[in-house]
Amino acid sequence: MSDTLLEIRNIAKSFPGVRALDDVSFHLSRGEVLTLAGENGAGKSTLLAILGGSLAPDQGTVTVDGVRGGGGAPPPAGGAGGGRGGPPPGRGPPRARAGARDRGRAARDRR
Repeated sequence: MSDTLLEIRNIAKSFPGVRALDDVSFHLSRGEVLTLAGENGAGKSTLLAILGGSLAPDQGTVTVDGVRGGGGAPPPAGGAGGGRGGPPPGRGPPRARAGARDRGRAARDRR
């Protein structure tokens, strides 16, 4: 059994007008904990969506516990113990909640 649980190689993902991920590579060994941090718009959610199997990368490979994703979609990392953390809804810092509420209100007002 390999010590590598998760391997990401040369992942790229673009959306109209935006290169969200460009040549992202890393590996995660069994028993290791990884934190993904970055500024807004850095591609964190896009990478997690690819790892979760809900979004296919434009290029690159995702291998989870020795199983390489096929057909452009990776094997879901959740089955190997991968997950996404964060505060429960409504439990984030008050300023963040207010900002999200105000952005939603502004988007609604533009309609």
